[in-house]
Amino acid sequence: MAVALVAVAPLAIAMALSDDPGDPRAVAVYATAPAVACLGVLIAVTRVRTRRRSTRGVRLSTPEEAPVPGLALPYRRDVAVLGALVGGYACALGVGLVLAGLLGVTRSGPSGAVVALGGVALVGATAPALLAVARGRLRRGVVVLTPERIIHRSWAFDLSGTWDQVIAVAPAGEGRPTVLVTMMRSARSDDPGRALVRTRTGPSAASRLAPHIAIEVSSVDLDPVLLLETVRFYASHPAARVELGTQDAVARVRQGDVIA
Repeated sequence: MAVALVAVAPLAIAMALSDDPGDPRAVAVYATAPAVACLGVLIAVTRVRTRRRSTRGVRLSTPEEAPVPGLALPYRRDVAVLGALVGGYACALGVGLVLAGLLGVTRSGPSGAVVALGGVALVGATAPALLAVARGRLRRGVVVLTPERIIHRSWAFDLSGTWDQVIAVAPAGEGRPTVLVTMMRSARSDDPGRALVRTRTGPSAASRLAPHIAIEVSSVDLDPVLLLETVRFYASHPAARVELGTQDAVARVRQGDVIA
């Protein structure tokens, strides 16, 4: 219902702006409605529907995700798909608005120019992200727990550290709840336990926290409490880490045996 209202509201605004359905302003708002609807769904699934997720996504890691086998807690596929749809549609919409605005300049004057400028801004805001996706620099993330390390491959950066570096695992954040893994800092560049950071698209708020690892719970395809307790369990039970990279770890998480 909320998503429907978000989608219908721009149409009402467009009708109020002009009685002419060919007015570039009306065309712009009509064309924007699907993107607004997708964005509404994206907000709903990441900010409202955060509990009661299945554990079917829990699996063993692939060689591309970790150098050694580990327990993989992947990011949500629905969020990745919706994000790609919103970005792709918004970029295409921007191109369309530029063309419609240029054609409308002769009929509507300043209104057409405003629409064209809005299209340019939309393309400029979305094209870099789409190029990063095409180049593999922006991709669906995953949290991997191996017997030696905890690895967080986010949308745009990689951060990992050894279990010996972990000081605490606790919930953090209010508006954007996260699982915060507090790590010891190492000034030595040759220290094998030193946190490894690789940023693919530029610094982000989470990557600046390095060596600490912040995992946004709305991104991971696992119940937030189960995510927290899984990382906390293996951080506090060194003897159990030997099972990471085996089906025993997958079964443990799926059965909820990490919760004290």
